[in-house]
Amino acid sequence: MTTHGTPFFSSLLRRFRRKETSSRFNRRASPLLECVIFIVVAVVFCLVSYLNNWFSGLNNVLYDNALNTFSREAPEDMVLIEIDNETLERMGHLPWSHDIMMRAHTRALKRLTEARAKAVYLDYPFNFEAVTRDSAVVDDAAARAINSNGSVVIPVVFNTNGQKIEERETLPAMDRAVAAKGHKEFIASPDGVTRATFLFAGASNHLEPHAALALLRITDPDKDVSRLGDVLFESSLKPNAELDYQFWYHIPYSGGAQHYSSYSYWRWITGDIPDSAVTDRVVFIGTTASRVEQVFATPKSGFMTPVSNIEIIMSTYEGLREGINIRVLPWSMNWLFASIGLTFLYLVYFRSPPSICILVTLLFIGLGIVGMRVALGVFQWQIAPASFLVCAACAYPLWMWRRLATVLFFLQQENMLLRQQGTMLTTMSASFTLSPEPVVRSLETLRETRERLQRASVERENFLHFLSHDMRSPQSAIIALIEMRSRKKANVNDDELFSQIKSYAQKTSKLAEEFVQMAKASSLTAGSFKELELTSLIDEAIDALWTFAAERKVKVKRNYEQTAFVKGSANLLSRAISNLIHNAIKFSPEDSEVTVSLIYSNGYWDFAVRDQGQGLSRDAQRHLLGMRSDNGGAQETGLVLGLAFVRTVIDRHGSMLKIDSAVGHGSTFYFRLKESDHRG
Repeated sequence: MTTHGTPFFSSLLRRFRRKETSSRFNRRASPLLECVIFIVVAVVFCLVSYLNNWFSGLNNVLYDNALNTFSREAPEDMVLIEIDNETLERMGHLPWSHDIMMRAHTRALKRLTEARAKAVYLDYPFNFEAVTRDSAVVDDAAARAINSNGSVVIPVVFNTNGQKIEERETLPAMDRAVAAKGHKEFIASPDGVTRATFLFAGASNHLEPHAALALLRITDPDKDVSRLGDVLFESSLKPNAELDYQFWYHIPYSGGAQHYSSYSYWRWITGDIPDSAVTDRVVFIGTTASRVEQVFATPKSGFMTPVSNIEIIMSTYEGLREGINIRVLPWSMNWLFASIGLTFLYLVYFRSPPSICILVTLLFIGLGIVGMRVALGVFQWQIAPASFLVCAACAYPLWMWRRLATVLFFLQQENMLLRQQGTMLTTMSASFTLSPEPVVRSLETLRETRERLQRASVERENFLHFLSHDMRSPQSAIIALIEMRSRKKANVNDDELFSQIKSYAQKTSKLAEEFVQMAKASSLTAGSFKELELTSLIDEAIDALWTFAAERKVKVKRNYEQTAFVKGSANLLSRAISNLIHNAIKFSPEDSEVTVSLIYSNGYWDFAVRDQGQGLSRDAQRHLLGMRSDNGGAQETGLVLGLAFVRTVIDRHGSMLKIDSAVGHGSTFYFRLKESDHRG
């Protein structure tokens, strides 16, 4: 009962453990559950990032890059008359005296009127601070020039007195003469780049339009600008916290510095520039000299070639006139699009292999960047894809990390089951060095298991051949002799007949015994190992084969002196060692020598048997080691069963049989066993 019950219950226990482990594996590493968790985490991360504006810097960079793809030619009807470095060299450095400034502007405006300029923006506020007692004459002349032109716009300057916001007062004559006034406030983002302005700014009771908008109302009075501007803006970006602002306007720059047609202010007032250069054109007069005018970085220019304030006003005017109205997509819509994209991305991960996942990840990142450009160029929406792009870029490594963890867990469980089922050793081969990295270690373990299974498959074929041929041949010979005797056709007497039958029966019994020993070796486990002394086993094997060696005139040389303690099965190890020495003697020529060595090396005992026989070919070595080979010689075929037994025994002891041989140079069969923790 016990004998038959133990294997049954052991098999049942192994099945239960495999089922339990598989169940735990499925519960722990459900890809669908992990996919849902990843989606939820990514969506929540995007929500928090949008609420806290984590990636505003990256969004600004992406916006600048997208804006740079939509360059436009500078309008031919917009001209800049710039107070440049040449003008300063001719007229002196700024600030000029009030009289010099007024006379120069008067001359410039008279020429513009004569040349029939369409409208003029003069970047000079004409405030009282610069007025002297003797300036009434030049002020009146300037006022007449402005009034004569009829389309001059000047800027508004704000004063802050405590908590009260006031416009800096303009000279009354100029205030009556100009066609309109407007502010020139703009927004510099935290990164220092000027991207937007406000269409209206000032005190709460009186908001001034932007200078570009005031100019547009003169040049294109029928232009509908009521829908331009964006009501959404960040209060932290206000250039002056004391002022009120309305309608955030993203300046659609068409170019960087020196983008518009420009002429020197000095050359204009001296008559070097022909009137035709400004006829029917909108003229902007302002300072661009780098020595006196503050310059600003824009999405088009960057920090290397910044632009002046007057050029920013020109870009704003151009955008308003073209009706370009870039609006910021609400954060809720950005979050919705990001959530949908990440959900699809992780669902693709769930159904696709890693090679497809990386391509899909790159595709989604590309779609995010292209989508921003399309939204900006076609729909004039400024979207903020940074949160989505960050999550998408992190999605693949995070997902692959979880899949790798799942694979590692699976490999660990499978390795454990293989050990529990006795299909592999509790200790690895001494010649097989494992990597400390868990995944590589598990893969190497499975690789060795695969190699052992391949050898087992070859051995199975050899055993089938053994059963179908070697075991049947003696029996067939016995049956043939008996039939021949019964028909009286055999030319042998009874003594000779019985002698031959006995010989065949003994051969069959020997093969059966080897087969039984092979079965015992296959069922050997490390739990049954005991400590033993290896040199004594070798001595016994050599002594038992002394007669056989003497008959073949082969000398057996011993190359060991130390005592070698290992753990293993004494009977099976002794038989394996005896088989190796027996084969070495058997296939050695007369008057040759077989050397049996046992050498200590770094915690292991290396056992080797060296003969001086004819040697083995590479294909024969593979055949004897249980590997597939194209063919094997007749001599090697007789060794298959005996060496299969040796390989099995050594394999169960955590080692591997190896052969070092070349045709015509003898052969060495060797393996190594780990030293036991012997205490003398």
